[in-house]
Amino acid sequence: MVRNYGGETDDTMPQVYGRALAVDPSSTWDNSFVPDVIVLNLATNDFSDGKGDPGPVFQDTYATFLTKLRATHPKAHIVAATSPMLSEPSRTESRAYMAGAIAARAAAGDSNLSLLDIDEQIEADGLGCDYHPNKTTQQKMAARLVAHLKARMGW
Repeated sequence: MVRNYGGETDDTMPQVYGRALAVDPSSTWDNSFVPDVIVLNLATNDFSDGKGDPGPVFQDTYATFLTKLRATHPKAHIVAATSPMLSEPSRTESRAYMAGAIAARAAAGDSNLSLLDIDEQIEADGLGCDYHPNKTTQQKMAARLVAHLKARMGW
């Protein structure tokens, strides 16, 4: 949201959103696709690799990005999902910031958002490349998301 894995603050998701090619600032897409749901799973790089808590700027940037998504997709349900790759205290910190961003949007009249707490991946299930979730963890995440969406979307 505010910094990439290496700590850089250029080309974060709020900056590249809307590009057809993330690395090409001149490329755009037309937003013609109308999603029912948008799932954000952002925060891992902000908190990972010993960088620690990015502070309140994370929550502010997250809320601003939610506002941008809402303006682009007024009817979509937006799910803010916690990262399975974060351990404590980063899990709790990131969750609190996401909840704060959702609360800020709710205060602005936007109630079509939710927070989905994804369980932390466990090494006993195996890990994917560079500590990313593997097939087993992806299946657990999918099951959690499906249950979440069924409850909220009536699917």
